[in-house]
Amino acid sequence: MSGAVLIAAALVATKLLWLPRNVYPDRERLAAAIEARLATAGLTSSRPWKAAPFRIRAAGGACTMIVQQLDVEAAEKSIFVERARDIGPVRYLYHDAMRTDFPRAGTVLRDQLQRQAARVGLMVTVDPIIGVAASPACPDPAPLLAGLKLFPRAGPPALR
Repeated sequence: MSGAVLIAAALVATKLLWLPRNVYPDRERLAAAIEARLATAGLTSSRPWKAAPFRIRAAGGACTMIVQQLDVEAAEKSIFVERARDIGPVRYLYHDAMRTDFPRAGTVLRDQLQRQAARVGLMVTVDPIIGVAASPACPDPAPLLAGLKLFPRAGPPALR
């Protein structure tokens, strides 16, 4: 019995020591960087969706745009496409190139690379998948949002 207790205690201690190294994408940092880029283009941004705090609505003149960093989860992408339907076609910025298809190849491995590297103390940034829907009067989002990176951050995801 004491051997089982010792093993259980060791497992719990290991888990507690490992817990601070859990890493999540810093979506807030990326959203703030996106808002800063939109502001340089003369667009005013807001985050009107409480259920999606990282979905950004930008407007200026005849331009209306919705921008959001998307995970590889299909549910999040579907909701984004539904919200963007009235604004314009949805495109995805990935590796600084706009595309009409959602990038899947390698994105799960990319996310795991970031998490596992952080567990051994390495900070790896990855190219985010940024969903964009823009009205015809908007500036081209590709050069506007090019070069953005998704940084890791420690701790549980921010909830609002």
